[in-house]
Amino acid sequence: MKPFRLKHHTPIVGAILSLLVSLSLAGCGAAGTSSAGSSASSSYLPPQTPKPNEVDFPTPLPPQKPVQLTPVPTGSDPSFDNGPSAIYVPNTPVPAAPHHVRISIFHMPDAKRSALLASVIVEGITTKIDSARWSTVDQKRPANPWAADNQYGIFRPVTVQVTSTLKGSSIPSEVLINVSTGVVGQDSVESNDDFYHYEVGDHVILFLTQTTPEGMQEVNGRPLWRVLEHYTINAQGQAVAAGHAVSVSQIHQDVQQVTGK
Repeated sequence: MKPFRLKHHTPIVGAILSLLVSLSLAGCGAAGTSSAGSSASSSYLPPQTPKPNEVDFPTPLPPQKPVQLTPVPTGSDPSFDNGPSAIYVPNTPVPAAPHHVRISIFHMPDAKRSALLASVIVEGITTKIDSARWSTVDQKRPANPWAADNQYGIFRPVTVQVTSTLKGSSIPSEVLINVSTGVVGQDSVESNDDFYHYEVGDHVILFLTQTTPEGMQEVNGRPLWRVLEHYTINAQGQAVAAGHAVSVSQIHQDVQQVTGK
């Protein structure tokens, strides 16, 4: 192996040494410039001399006196309202004020459940709708319909001619039912539920009970039947109640399942 001879590489080595010397001189020059710049910039900062009447920031708060709390004696009940005590007085209308009642109900028709509760189930035709009246004995307005213990209301007697009986026995050819809506003078009871809607000529299926509401009287010696469920049969032969339509045969089947007939 031949020994390394520097003389053959003198040009390369010289170039490298020259580059290193140049970089060293450049670094020293930058440092000197930076130092000089710092000295120069620091020499240009004005002295921070406070101005006359200048207030230091933040301004300290003035001293506060502690709040003096007076303890409440044990067993006392101080009044925080020196005015008279307010007494609630319900807004009860005078007896002569118009008496308006709106019945808002939502019910899902259930033929089987209604068949269990009903004493009579009939199918028939609405033949007569009498004018609305009060349920008092003399059919006149009660002394105070607004009274809390008032048991009278407005109703319309509706006559239905029975065409068939689905439940019950000894049913007359006509039944008189109580429809608890109507207008009498300045007083009224209204509802938008088809449960209370009847028209002459309607083909209906009625689930009835002999239990009459408290205060309800007979009409011309004829008892009023209370309606538990009311279906109106439309032109398509469907039984409609509360906006739900089912076939008439389905109603008959539901009743037969309950009565066993």
